[in-house]
Amino acid sequence: MDGEPELFWRSRSDNRVNAWYFARAHGSYESHAADEEEPCVRDGASAPSTGAWTVFWRGLPDDEVMRAVRVALLLPKTFA
Repeated sequence: MDGEPELFWRSRSDNRVNAWYFARAHGSYESHAADEEEPCVRDGASAPSTGAWTVFWRGLPDDEVMRAVRVALLLPKTFA
């Protein structure tokens, strides 16, 4: 996306701020606690997720989305 900065971040799926993130993200990915189900990748605003983490992004080309999701999900927890 020309001119759009590339940005991705993750949030716990039960974070109260996620509605704000969904409204501003170009897409989202819902992780699953057991990783037994297919991931749910969404474009644009979406309903709240039920997984352990939700990864959001803006300005990422389609071919970069899953790489960004993998990076975000591999990060260590930053808050207990």
